[in-house]
Amino acid sequence: MKAADFLQAGLDALKDRAAVRDQPSGERSAEKAASILRAWTGGNWTEADVWRCLLAVKMARESQGKLHVDDLIDGSSYFALLGECRVKTEGEIDG
Repeated sequence: MKAADFLQAGLDALKDRAAVRDQPSGERSAEKAASILRAWTGGNWTEADVWRCLLAVKMARESQGKLHVDDLIDGSSYFALLGECRVKTEGEIDG
């Protein structure tokens, strides 16, 4: 797989998950997960924290055992969702 293939597969996964379990706008479960985590832990979890946590899980899985490309595909999607979240909450900043 080439880099663009991982990105395309991530985009396809976002679209598929939107159709199966989320909203027409796509995968948007992190804010709800943050709300659950705030209730469970009393901590100040944010949507961005959840995307980072999911990235950490995928990175841990990717680094152990045999290659499973789903970890990398999901990771590309989670980075994109984190980017969208950050721009939504902080505005776009030149970089």
